[in-house]
Amino acid sequence: EDYNIFAQMIAAKEVGGDFYDVFMIDDKHLCYLIADVSGKGVPAAIFMSMAKTYIKTYATLGLPLAEVATKANNQLCYKNEQGMFVTAFICVLDLETNEVKFINAGHNRPFVKKANGEFEMIPAKVNLVFGMMEDIPYKEQSFVLEVGDAIYMYTDGVTEAVNPKDELLGDAYAKEMLNKHIDKSSDVESFVDTMFEEVDAFADGTMQADDITMVYLSRQ
Repeated sequence: EDYNIFAQMIAAKEVGGDFYDVFMIDDKHLCYLIADVSGKGVPAAIFMSMAKTYIKTYATLGLPLAEVATKANNQLCYKNEQGMFVTAFICVLDLETNEVKFINAGHNRPFVKKANGEFEMIPAKVNLVFGMMEDIPYKEQSFVLEVGDAIYMYTDGVTEAVNPKDELLGDAYAKEMLNKHIDKSSDVESFVDTMFEEVDAFADGTMQADDITMVYLSRQ
């Protein structure tokens, strides 16, 4: 009851390659993640489905997050003739200690807001994407979510949105648009809707070239 979470995706084509998931591992641990598969169309969707299944399967076994990442990566490397890969940011929240353990497999670093501060990009070590090389060691990292804190996760469809001048939205503007609406940050659904509106306003009619996905979690 202390946490609110909301996620939304707008695919660039009929079949998207982004995905997110939120599920309970047990009664004390919540897993939430965001990911982006290389490529588009049906092949990307199939690879996406495999990635989502492997991550959830190993996570629900209660394995350490680093081991979940290694096992999922090895499965995605197996017979990957097309050379596809997945970037992913996977979090496991301990609902008793409020500690978030996470793995960053080549994904965009999220923005974290502390209770009395602004959104700042998390200083997270970036590991290799899933599907490229077997037996990669993944580094588990962590932070604590205090009352009033929040984490905003997104795919590169946000920061690589393009406007009519062929300018990329970029990390700096993403941070600016988050903090511009920080007064709405406790209402997770409204906040995500507003971020989509900001991306759309930046694009100013330019056709969306990539899937746009956001996952936002706030502690009350």
